[in-house]
Amino acid sequence: MEDQKLEQIKTDLESSVGQRIDEICNSTLGSDFDQNQCAHYVSHIMGYDFSQSASCKYLTYADSRDDEVKGATIRVDVIFNRIVSAHRQKLVNNMCYRPGLVFVTQERNIQTNGDMGSMPAKHIGIMIWPWVYHYSNNQNKVKKEDITSFINTFTSAYAGNGPVAFYRGEFIA
Repeated sequence: MEDQKLEQIKTDLESSVGQRIDEICNSTLGSDFDQNQCAHYVSHIMGYDFSQSASCKYLTYADSRDDEVKGATIRVDVIFNRIVSAHRQKLVNNMCYRPGLVFVTQERNIQTNGDMGSMPAKHIGIMIWPWVYHYSNNQNKVKKEDITSFINTFTSAYAGNGPVAFYRGEFIA
């Protein structure tokens, strides 16, 4: 990724900290605080809109006709599975200094082919070492926290049903 684009991502991330999703997206989904918004947030920041069936723009007829609604992918597994398998790997010792996407799910949600399944226990953020920017569904706002805190939070939140796995993925061009 070119330096100029990475600098713009960093600027966008910093300016989004503390915002609710309805301040980032004006779709119907953007105002639904009962929904998981982590992939939605990451996709708006990164400009990801990979699938009409998993885009905030196409969840309602009104949004699909509204030129003011900019589409963004809303599912963690769609983003994870879009990354070439050679460009995603488990975080080892929770260390990775290169910017990228960070994913968390239960190990049993990773299929034998390496793709992520659709079980609900999954989350995504953007890692710019040592920070992870992600949407906290519990607090309904964008958070910036260090990687250790992020890992501790989600290990605790997802561990009830088996081992938790963290992955890093390259940004998708």
